[in-house]
Amino acid sequence: MDLDLKLDFVKIRLAGDHGIGKTAFMTRFLDDTFHPTQVTVDQEVKFKTCSALGETFKVQLIDTAGQERFRTVTSSYYRGAHGIMLAFDLTSKESFEDLQEWLAEVERYTVGGLVKLLVGTKSDLADKRCAPAPSPRSYVAPHRLSLTLVHRASVCRAVTEEEAKAYAKKLGVSYVETSAKDGKNVQEAFDTLLTQIVEKVPEAGRGTNSSSGSSGKGKSAKASVVGSSAGKAKGVVSLGEGGAERKKKKGCTLF
Repeated sequence: MDLDLKLDFVKIRLAGDHGIGKTAFMTRFLDDTFHPTQVTVDQEVKFKTCSALGETFKVQLIDTAGQERFRTVTSSYYRGAHGIMLAFDLTSKESFEDLQEWLAEVERYTVGGLVKLLVGTKSDLADKRCAPAPSPRSYVAPHRLSLTLVHRASVCRAVTEEEAKAYAKKLGVSYVETSAKDGKNVQEAFDTLLTQIVEKVPEAGRGTNSSSGSSGKGKSAKASVVGSSAGKAKGVVSLGEGGAERKKKKGCTLF
């Protein structure tokens, strides 16, 4: 069963462990702000008007308010989704290993033809150089009780770019490393996914708002993988395998 793709309304969902920065990631995309202590107390549905390949449409996002901690995110969350961002924290190996479970859940509740994107969050922390944590040391308190002081290791990259790219290749999806804190590649992640969603829609089913030069007949605008070492300028999308490039407008506006 194929997706019912209608370019006037596109549903994107995020799947991944609690606490990996999904709310901060969405907030950066929606209004270009960063709130490190932001807490979602109730499920919120949010919208933004976006464009890709000359098509303009509304993007719907849902903040789950941490329901994923209890695996209470069910079919209603994924129903009708056109694209899924499989997200993990670059400083958490566990969140990366849990992706297989999230992928199984996505496949259980969605129809065929869904567009997926692998997203690594907190690249600002992952890019920091980390020193090994010092060994635990003992301390004898005045009341003669022996205590062991354990130093917490610095927060740094736990998943290499090579590991993530290899997993993305296995799934047959693109991979993007992002930072909600400094905004790195957040817009590019959505640009990549939205472009790939639009590409799945036959030209006959596209809206009348397509510009004649946005994508010629028979041409497919293929978004490149955007990683920490991709070397692409911000807002540049690679077209096909020929390496030709074009500037991509930031077509998303909050409403």
